Amino acid sequence: MLEAGKETTGVGLTFEVDERALTGFAELLARAKSDVDEALRYTHANTSIPDSSQGLFTRLFSLHDSLAATVDSTLRRLSTVVSESSSEMARCAEFYRGTDLGEAARMDATYPASRR
Repeated sequence: MLEAGKETTGVGLTFEVDERALTGFAELLARAKSDVDEALRYTHANTSIPDSSQGLFTRLFSLHDSLAATVDSTLRRLSTVVSESSSEMARCAEFYRGTDLGEAARMDATYPASRR
């Protein structure tokens, strides 16, 4: 049973959601995506080694290329995860905000009408 941001679990416990905290967390995740995207730009700009530089260290540089590719794919995945998480947190906040408004309206409807 939802009650103005609280849900009774049936065993005497309640669950309460702070929509503002969810919204704030969604904003932090959006900033994290921006940071991850900046890290991607940085790695693209600073991890390539020209073929002419390899020579004696060819084997070492091939390991570098493999690691750079792993970093790139990891950062791309992280960017996707934080972006999607941000969207979902924002949706959760909106859901609970709507639940609170709906519950408040239902509660108001139970009060007797007042003269105005």
